Amino acid sequence: MDGIYTKRLEIRKRSRAHRLIRRRRCRLLIALAVLVLLGCLMTAITSYAKSAGSAQPVYKYYTEIRIHSGDTLTSIAGKYYSSDFKSKGAYIDEVKSINHLKSDKIIAGHNLIVPYYSVIEKH
Repeated sequence: MDGIYTKRLEIRKRSRAHRLIRRRRCRLLIALAVLVLLGCLMTAITSYAKSAGSAQPVYKYYTEIRIHSGDTLTSIAGKYYSSDFKSKGAYIDEVKSINHLKSDKIIAGHNLIVPYYSVIEKH
């Protein structure tokens, strides 16, 4: 009987030791995951703070231009478009809307109102 009891005791000890090792590994993995998440969060906060602190206010303005021979809405967009607009297509659509144009056709000698963005405030 003593032999069976001793074997059972050894099995329980090994089982307990394995459970402790698994718990420690699990705790270590959780701690590592928390550290990684905190690192990512700190990086995100730092980069956001840098971008928010250095950004200058951007103002939207309108100017009147004369259409020259060979000008197209696309070539005009190339001169006045900036990344502050959604896309060049959206910019051209806005120019058409401002000037009540139904098509992309423009006529040399006429004037157009075009929007643009600038960081310099004009009074």
